Amino acid sequence: MKKKDTNFFKYRHLFLQLIISVFFVMDLEYISFVQIYMKFDKNLFFSFLSQSFVVLQSIIAMILITRNVIPQDFGVYTLCLTAVGLLNGFIYQPLIQSILVFGQNDSSVLKSINGYIKFSFIPLAMSGFILSIIGYFFQIKILSFIGLISTIFIFDSLRNYILSILNIRKNFKKIAYVNIFGLLKPILSVLLYIFFNTVESMLVATFLAVFINLAIACRSEIIFIIYQNSFSKEVSLKVLNYAKSILPSKLMFWAIQNFDKLSISILFGPTTLGLYAPLYNCLYQIYWFSHSSVTLYFRPYIYEKIGKEQIQIFLRYFLLSLAMFVSIFLITNSNIFLYLLKILIGENYQSLFDQIWAISLLVKLVVFIYIFEMFYLPSNKVRTLWVSQFTFGLILVFSLLFFVPSSLLDFLSRFIYTMIALVVLLTFNPIYNLYFKKYDII
Repeated sequence: MKKKDTNFFKYRHLFLQLIISVFFVMDLEYISFVQIYMKFDKNLFFSFLSQSFVVLQSIIAMILITRNVIPQDFGVYTLCLTAVGLLNGFIYQPLIQSILVFGQNDSSVLKSINGYIKFSFIPLAMSGFILSIIGYFFQIKILSFIGLISTIFIFDSLRNYILSILNIRKNFKKIAYVNIFGLLKPILSVLLYIFFNTVESMLVATFLAVFINLAIACRSEIIFIIYQNSFSKEVSLKVLNYAKSILPSKLMFWAIQNFDKLSISILFGPTTLGLYAPLYNCLYQIYWFSHSSVTLYFRPYIYEKIGKEQIQIFLRYFLLSLAMFVSIFLITNSNIFLYLLKILIGENYQSLFDQIWAISLLVKLVVFIYIFEMFYLPSNKVRTLWVSQFTFGLILVFSLLFFVPSSLLDFLSRFIYTMIALVVLLTFNPIYNLYFKKYDII
């Protein structure tokens, strides 16, 4: 009992130190925390609300999937969504990051991107549909999977692009409205799986959920894309050049997010992945809330300041995200939270619950690294970031190739040790640049 009390006071002390550091960094010469809250309270509320829907979606998915979908099928479904994530990291994420950086103060950026989307979306979407249909009628499963993955990626990218437009416009109320439709995805996925009992049915349901979301919640933004577009070579080059510079970083972070899933499926099979994924996904979204509810909300305000004010204005929001992270850390390490999590998981998926501590620690490290990635992106230190991540990837691959893990826990332990090394590497660089060097802005 004394040991638990000691840990509680230790974590509370850490949390208080972090909160104090947030207010210490907030130089009153620029803007105080109270002023931020008073100025942006409505938008902040809707930002928290929209990201709460994302967390709720992951909880509903865990409850429904672990009671109705067999682990092997969910493992294959997870691999398909991992492929969608790879396409996002390679094409969508760098482009959207560029739009968010340059689109804040330049309307021609959105119009130029709209032009490309208008003339490329239909041919790409039709290609995915045709592949899916051919695969279905000729019973070529791999073709069906490729077609469905491509279709989900194309429609999901359009939805995410619309969310980035709303983020630039600071329309957080509309973002909350769009995100609430995300609750359809786990519900439709499980319903179609119950009727058809195939992984393909879950992928079709994922596409339908995104399509319904676009058709109902995003009509005005789709009209904007169709009618407000133009082509500017100068703007396109500016956006693409920045996207190219952060592409390695985005791909490396995709590897950090998904290397565990790919490795588990290869080393231990899709059934083990299916048992692992619901726990990981739920914990990830809960911790992701610490990033998305703070950093994504402040991001348009941050990019407006680039080139106008010092990097300290970014640091305030960055440290607020860390404060949220520590708060969630304290909640999720309580026995009450673990007890509730175990109740929510179906009986067929509880065989890995005794390793929840390792899964939880891995999630914390992944989200913590992403918070630090956001620290780099408004600066010219992007190369340092992806070189660090690439080094991490080489170490991890080397450790797996030459020392095959004997169990899932052995694999997670190696992954965690490597992630801790990466955290140390990433946290050292911005602190060093902040206090000992000039921190250059884009």
